[in-house]
Amino acid sequence: EDSHAELLTVRTAIRQIAHCATLAAFDDRVELAVVLEALKRELQEDRSGAGFMAGGVTFCALKPMRSVPFRVICLLGMNDVLFPRTDRYLGFDLMAQKPLPGDRSVREDDRYLFLETLISARDRLYISYVGQSQRDNSTLQPSVLVSELLDYIARGFELPGRDIVKDHIVRIHRLQAFSIAYFDGADKRLFSYSAANCLAGQQAQASRAVPRQFIKTALPEPEPEWRVLTLDDLADFFCNPARFIVTRRLGARLPVEEEPPADEESFALEGLDGYIVKQQLVEAAVEGRPEDAQYLLLKAAGALPPGDAGRVGWHDASHQAKQLVKALAPHVIGGFKPPVQIDLRIGEFRLTGRLSRLTQGGTLVSYRCAHVRARDMLRHWVQHLALNIVRPDGCTAESLLVGTDAMQHYQHVESAESVLIALLDLYWGGLRMPLRFFPESARAFVQAEQANQHGRRTVRSPIESALDMWNREQSTSGINPEKTDPYFKLCFGDQPAALDTEFERNARAVFGPILAHIVTTKL
Repeated sequence: EDSHAELLTVRTAIRQIAHCATLAAFDDRVELAVVLEALKRELQEDRSGAGFMAGGVTFCALKPMRSVPFRVICLLGMNDVLFPRTDRYLGFDLMAQKPLPGDRSVREDDRYLFLETLISARDRLYISYVGQSQRDNSTLQPSVLVSELLDYIARGFELPGRDIVKDHIVRIHRLQAFSIAYFDGADKRLFSYSAANCLAGQQAQASRAVPRQFIKTALPEPEPEWRVLTLDDLADFFCNPARFIVTRRLGARLPVEEEPPADEESFALEGLDGYIVKQQLVEAAVEGRPEDAQYLLLKAAGALPPGDAGRVGWHDASHQAKQLVKALAPHVIGGFKPPVQIDLRIGEFRLTGRLSRLTQGGTLVSYRCAHVRARDMLRHWVQHLALNIVRPDGCTAESLLVGTDAMQHYQHVESAESVLIALLDLYWGGLRMPLRFFPESARAFVQAEQANQHGRRTVRSPIESALDMWNREQSTSGINPEKTDPYFKLCFGDQPAALDTEFERNARAVFGPILAHIVTTKL
């Protein structure tokens, strides 16, 4: 009987080795010594006990007194509602009806266990949760404890180049394990060692129709009237060169996908509506208009949610607007001067427009009640160059761009005319062929490159920083990934190949001078 049991154990171990080889899709020949070593380990594991901390990797539930320090701790299934658990009491539980300090709460126990787990992780802490719904792929929230941890990290730490911490530490996996994102190297955080999945991803990628290039050959030379443009026209071009050539030069527009009306009325002042309200509040405060009158005006216009929700939203928006006004106040005392008309002859080009928001001290000021985006910098930069060329009486050659996250001080540009000529040359070429320039990705690329040049090593290389901005999901600052822009997709596709050497050259030509002439102060 003992011999039969031992034989059964050996056969079971051999079957387990064969099963592992099948799962790994491994069918090569190996040396006998390798098989014997694998069989020896399998037999040793079979004889070992199955208690807590029995081997190199321990699987267990979160329970008290198990918070032993480990080098790596992985928490799985940290979804909302599931953890921490909710206190449930029976209807006849008199203690639950009249709780006292010190009564046990499973929810508070779970919060304590989570804290113990954080302290126990020595090298790595891995937290996983289901982030998308299997029904409609909508976003699912993690446990409230995970959200609190992310908020705490975001408040206490920052990354070079003003990267958002949450976007850096949260990794969003793809729906399928054979997604090409795990093998193309665009995002270093997504990788796989599966040869089978790699082959499947390549086949799936090859089966897709290769997008045709929208403009294959250069368009004819533009008419002379295209050399006459406004400051806003030039800024619009660099904010989205692909949209400019399609809509302005070709006179075509892509259909806009309108979202259906919400099933339920929103009682929160957020998104674009919230930004418009906050921006109007800032405008009113800078111009000296009373806040109460602005509230009545927005309420009558239907810009605020009804009832108490509208008042709460108003107070929140007013608080954020006041923070920006506080930063602006020292620079806009006395209001603004009348706008200065601009009419410049730059080589073969003629630039017209006006400089508004010139303070009594002669400083050009731009502001928005939101984070400073790349397109905001481009619009302000065009006006800043015009200011340095014209130099109206009583005006300085410096300017300010203020957002809720930072104040950017733009310094005097000695070669403003040559910088503007370089931009106009890019504009003229971009009227014949779409210019490979994507503002947010370009800013990320040049910021990382300049940081490396000044000895401030960034987490990623310049092109990796640009690819991260190109591929990232919508960030907490509301910036959408540029690869999803319909005009960029039409002209260049949505693949990382769009960020080639031509993109790098254009990024340096545009954002190089900008970042070299600004001093940023965080707010």
